[in-house]
Amino acid sequence: MSVQGIVQTGLYIITNVATSGYATLADGNIASALTQTTDDGNDDIKWTVTKLSSGKYTVAGLVFANYASASQSPSSGDTVKSSASNYQWIIKQSNTAGQYLISPIDNDSLYWSFSSQTANNVKLSDTADYWTFTRTS
Repeated sequence: MSVQGIVQTGLYIITNVATSGYATLADGNIASALTQTTDDGNDDIKWTVTKLSSGKYTVAGLVFANYASASQSPSSGDTVKSSASNYQWIIKQSNTAGQYLISPIDNDSLYWSFSSQTANNVKLSDTADYWTFTRTS
C-alpha cells in the first residue's frame, strides 16, 4: 500500500504515477542515471528514504547504496544520477493524497520526471510528475 501524508524514514519502491515505471539504479557506478523499469522482481527498485531533521530527505538505492543526486545548480533536462555522497531532496505530497513531487533543494521548481512512457532516464523537469512511495522489506 502506498503511503499518504509525510513520508517517514524507511525502505520504499518509488513509482511514477503516469508510467507505472519504478525508479531504479541498475548498476553501482558513480554518476549512472536513475532509470525506469517495469520489472518488480529485483531489489534495485528499492530505495532507503531517510527523513532528516530539516524535513528534507536523502534517497539511496538499497543494492548499491549510492544516493540519487543532482548537480549543484540543477536545471530542467538534467539527469538524476547516482553519487557516493548524500544529496538532499524535497518530497512533498501533491493535492492528491499519496502522490508526491520530488525536487532538488537547490531548485524546488524542478521535479523528478520521465518525459514519456518510453523515456528511460529520470530527469529534472519544470513540469511536475507524480510519484508514489510504497513501503517494502
